[in-house]
Amino acid sequence: MAGSAQSDGYPFNPDSDGDGLITVEDLLAVLSDFGLAAEVETCYKGDICVFYAQCSQGVPIHQGVDSNCGTIIGQLGYQCSNGGTIVALDLSNEGSSEGDVLHFYLDSYSSNAPGFIKIYSLIDNNWSQIHVISSAQFIGRTVFNGVHWEALD
Repeated sequence: MAGSAQSDGYPFNPDSDGDGLITVEDLLAVLSDFGLAAEVETCYKGDICVFYAQCSQGVPIHQGVDSNCGTIIGQLGYQCSNGGTIVALDLSNEGSSEGDVLHFYLDSYSSNAPGFIKIYSLIDNNWSQIHVISSAQFIGRTVFNGVHWEALD
């Protein structure tokens, strides 16, 4: 399998001359960067934040997600309505940069009821549902496209 030189540096490819072999020439190319500062870029940012299902009179209460959050755990507890337990989260555009990714995990630790994380983004000045993570799926991601958040998977 032939490799190719990496002009942007990530992911690292030791085959700097792209001949499909790692040789002395490739080693010399790596050594020319020895001692320089290495900056690793990642799409992951932020803290782990936990949100619990909350409701008022059977209606889920929307909770704002702080811009410092990178991984969000939705904790299910008691059932809010006949539709199951819902963690409703509003993602703010403030403090977000294009390409930011948020990771979601649904934890149904003590709930036998169906559970969901419903994720909303501010689109054209309206809160719009962009993603639903169910107790059958458990995980999901959203990405900031520079204007608003959208489902990644």
